Amino acid sequence: MEHNRRVQDATGRTKGSIEFKFCNVSHVLAEAGHDYVEGYKPRSHVQESLRRSVLEAIGMPRTTSDSSWLPQSKKVGEQQVSSATRGEPDRAEVSEEVLTPDLYDLLGDLWDRATGGTDVAARPDQAENQNWPSAMRPAGVAEACQWFDPERPHNGVPRLLFLVGGPGAGKSHATASVVVGLHQVTHHDDGLAHRVYRYSGSIADVLIINDATIGAAGNSVTPLAGEVDAVAALGSDRPVHLMACVNRGILVEEGTAITKAGHAARDSAGAAVLRWLEADSGTAGGSDGGLLWWLQDRRDEGFVRSATLMEADRIRAYVAGVYVDECSLFEPRPSVHFEQYKVESATTYGVTRLNDRSQMDHRSIPAHDLFAQMSKRFSDMASGFAADPLLANLSSISNSALRANILTIARSAELTYGLRFTYRELWGLLARVLVGDAPQRMNREYLRSFIEDHQPDGIDPQRDFARWRTLAAFRTHQAIFTASTEAGREGAAHDPVLRMMRHADPVRDALPGNNPKDPYSGWVDPVNEALTSHHTETSPLEVLLQHDGSGLFEAAVGAFDEGLDKAYRVVMGLDDLPEKDRREAASWYGSYLMRLYAVAHGITAFRKEISVLLDAIFSAPSLPDRLAPGLHTLIRPQRSSRSSSDESFLPLYDSRAEPIRGSLDTPKLATTMDGLALATERVGGEQVILVLKRNGRDMGRIALDFPLVREALSCVDGFPGVTDLVESTAPRLERVRAVHLRSQTLAAANTEIRLVAGQGGNLVTVKG
Repeated sequence: MEHNRRVQDATGRTKGSIEFKFCNVSHVLAEAGHDYVEGYKPRSHVQESLRRSVLEAIGMPRTTSDSSWLPQSKKVGEQQVSSATRGEPDRAEVSEEVLTPDLYDLLGDLWDRATGGTDVAARPDQAENQNWPSAMRPAGVAEACQWFDPERPHNGVPRLLFLVGGPGAGKSHATASVVVGLHQVTHHDDGLAHRVYRYSGSIADVLIINDATIGAAGNSVTPLAGEVDAVAALGSDRPVHLMACVNRGILVEEGTAITKAGHAARDSAGAAVLRWLEADSGTAGGSDGGLLWWLQDRRDEGFVRSATLMEADRIRAYVAGVYVDECSLFEPRPSVHFEQYKVESATTYGVTRLNDRSQMDHRSIPAHDLFAQMSKRFSDMASGFAADPLLANLSSISNSALRANILTIARSAELTYGLRFTYRELWGLLARVLVGDAPQRMNREYLRSFIEDHQPDGIDPQRDFARWRTLAAFRTHQAIFTASTEAGREGAAHDPVLRMMRHADPVRDALPGNNPKDPYSGWVDPVNEALTSHHTETSPLEVLLQHDGSGLFEAAVGAFDEGLDKAYRVVMGLDDLPEKDRREAASWYGSYLMRLYAVAHGITAFRKEISVLLDAIFSAPSLPDRLAPGLHTLIRPQRSSRSSSDESFLPLYDSRAEPIRGSLDTPKLATTMDGLALATERVGGEQVILVLKRNGRDMGRIALDFPLVREALSCVDGFPGVTDLVESTAPRLERVRAVHLRSQTLAAANTEIRLVAGQGGNLVTVKG
């Protein structure tokens, strides 16, 4: 293990990649008649460059074409080389045995990174893996790191930089970039991540809190606040700059502990900074608040903040905080400009409507930038298989429009699920796009042999079609939404990417229609019409290609999909195929084509609801016309949708705040929910709050999110709708209705109380 870690530091490769390479080395040594490396059994499919390096290292330099030195029983790929070059003397003698390892080894490295490999999380003292591109950092991080740069001139005042957010957002990678070239004072030889790393520069020292969730020495309940206190007290000609990776839970925990500790603990540098990081701008102390430590010159741009830490009237530190998960990686990245001591300006973080995403500048979108770089990394890869879904996947991300549409669907999954992708999930999505659900089904070294073992041989049509289906599970449009095997489905419960993406599976919400561009219209008719063609005479895939005039579907279809379509037509043409198997095959292939067509056009499940949610963001404080009637019906439904009256009654003494609907056999006292006005309030970049007012008085607030929008759009003609999200929306709706049952609300002069029975309700006069 220790040797592996040293090789990781020296080469930047992953643990799994190094293990695989040593097995390749063993294979070359065995070919040459030597003992192989202990603990690493030989694995074939060796890259020629590695073979040449090993042979040179043991004093046996050879070229690819000269294998005469090999024992006769161990000549690798001899038959393939001779058959490939027969009649072509000017062609390089390179077999598929040499070509394929590059692709499969690199894909294996990718899923090591995306599924918990050693280089998923970074340490400041860990060399960056040069095999992979450097993605754009989250909004504000690169600029804040430049501002923090320990080698920048200072005036004796320390700089404090806090990267706030959950795991996987790139915080540790940012700290590693900051300390490049500095002298490491503390060394950790156990290969584990630690809380504190100390560095020394030419004009200042640096304290890195790489993970504030790791406990500090001394069992302090407020270690981060204590570390800020120590740095703020050291201002001198050689200050100590502090950079900390913090999640919001730490801010809450330490803030609670500081509050419990009393006034002395609350009036400290660390307490002031933590309050400022946790709270909204403008709430973190002040010179007139009776506190010695406070922050001035506060600047808040939502995803980035800056301030000056003061002790009375003395400057003790310059502070910046970047909230790394405030901005979606699928939206244009806002920029920020730091002056010498603070944030000077920043562009506004905004969201994009679904039908506007094709016009975006993809160069400014972090996720698209990463996918584009990876596309170049995998360009010119080859495979020797007739049916290879992985090459089809590589072709998909090589097309800019298809990349953009895949990422549009991922952005829709964010809005549907209510969480944002971090870089960790983004790498996981990239792995699913390229290798499907293989990481859940096998170890990386079996990928090539698995695809080889499932190649169709043209002997048995039913067996061939089953093999095509097995390989089709790796195709991008299948894998990003669903796990195709029982084991895969069980593993999906623990896969954060699949948990989010399956909500966007277009098969869940395939509405009739013929307009793939309009998010408010249906789109699935062309697929259904293609599937109704006679299977043995007409290709469903060809019918769909002829129908689609945009070129998007044509770009998404590759040789693998054409081979699958042919196998489907052959098996459906069998006279002795059982009807049950025929229906099952048609159902499976229909879903396959539906997803392929939808992904090519960037169509997500519930795209109407997502579009209305985005409309609400842009139209605040007004409600979109498509949304307002449904929200009124959900919050205060009429007692009878057929009644000319607009009255809505809420029972006073029921266990739940559910409005009365229909006729009542037992009389109930109820209050009216009249004069209720709805408006919206935009909070941050993409969060919207629904505000309920009655006669100008605030009657409650509720987050306007995807579940609430979907429930509202399911209402028809005044009848409340019900979806599978009712468990999420019902408690929140009850809480805002319950405001009408508060004593101060009931005591208002204009509140009516009715005795509701049967189909009517009589006004009740209450005498005090």
